[in-house]
Amino acid sequence: MPAAVEELLRILSVADSIPLRVAAADINLDGTRIQAGDGIIALLAAADHDGEVHRRDDDGLCAELNRLGGTHDEVLADPELRRAVLGYVRNDYRLIETYRPAPAAPLDCPVMVLRGDADPELDDGQAYSWGQLTSGRFDVRTFPGDHFYLVPQRRAVISAILSKLDPVLTRTPVAWPSMP
Repeated sequence: MPAAVEELLRILSVADSIPLRVAAADINLDGTRIQAGDGIIALLAAADHDGEVHRRDDDGLCAELNRLGGTHDEVLADPELRRAVLGYVRNDYRLIETYRPAPAAPLDCPVMVLRGDADPELDDGQAYSWGQLTSGRFDVRTFPGDHFYLVPQRRAVISAILSKLDPVLTRTPVAWPSMP
């Protein structure tokens, strides 16, 4: 079961918690009602994709998870874990496959896109297309790995984010002078 715990931590990672994990209000998406409090994982980098993954049966959804970098077999073999994971994942896909943003002026702030170099869902062209959403600075950072590059690259990702927020935070620490 340790692999299952690792898998849940991978799927429900801190990085995915920037968007809320639960719906803040009742909403209808593509004919399906998501109620306030329902679990969702919003993968914003994948937003605005056309697709039918959320309509697949459980086996089809499991096949998609495996295509993206592999989900531990132990998670999908355990009926309770499978039900929990597929519930979140299906709502996530429903959101990213049916959401259409309203036309809006570009943001006036920096935007940084992070991606894995072997991610089948986000190639360089798609990553750079996010630049049209801002009139501010735009940067794409590519890390080794697939769709779930974040887990093995956690330290490098955090460093990249911190260096954008405040470059001082990523400098080599200097010892404080000793007090007499």
